[in-house]
Amino acid sequence: VQRFPKHPQEIRRVAFSPTSDQIATASGFTVRLYDVRGQEKKRFSGHTGSIKCLAFTADGKRLLTGGDDTTIRLWDIHSGREVQCFKRHKAGITALACIAQTNHFASAGKDQTIRLWDIRSGLEIEKFEVHADHVLDLAASADGKRLASGHFDTTLRIWDLAAAREMGQYVGHKQMVCAVAFTPDGEQLLSAGQDQTLRLWDRSEEHTSELQSLRH
Repeated sequence: VQRFPKHPQEIRRVAFSPTSDQIATASGFTVRLYDVRGQEKKRFSGHTGSIKCLAFTADGKRLLTGGDDTTIRLWDIHSGREVQCFKRHKAGITALACIAQTNHFASAGKDQTIRLWDIRSGLEIEKFEVHADHVLDLAASADGKRLASGHFDTTLRIWDLAAAREMGQYVGHKQMVCAVAFTPDGEQLLSAGQDQTLRLWDRSEEHTSELQSLRH
């Protein structure tokens, strides 16, 4: 349908805006913003390390980026201006997720922490110590109550954001978990691993169980 201009370096992440009219790409130290016709509208530069993750805010007016320089930056889509820089991680940022129905977002880093932030104040409001290898991806449930994290150590973990605690772990992948996503109702979770499998998990208050596994 549409082919976008070639980037000078590999593209590490892409994201669609919640309004479905803009696309952001992370390549090298730069984020590019396109409309759906493939026209470049903005470039965001400021990171001093490769950008590894990005996420639009719920209203689509701002964009979060995280990189190997250990910082998370918040950008205004309209002006292209950097609004805020978050600096608490001690190693590169690996994943970002905006929390629905709140002004919060979550970040994960190679420092084996997941941090919860308030976008308005710029303050860190919670820190989860991850007693495992670092996080490769994050996903928040649609109700804003839970966070899922996929790990280098092959586990998938669920976090209760209100209680600030780990709710449980899903074990089944044989290699690192590269991507995670909640179903819209939040009752099931998808995970994709380097073991070439896509796994669907059931989530209830009483148990977690693997429903299906597909191999590619």
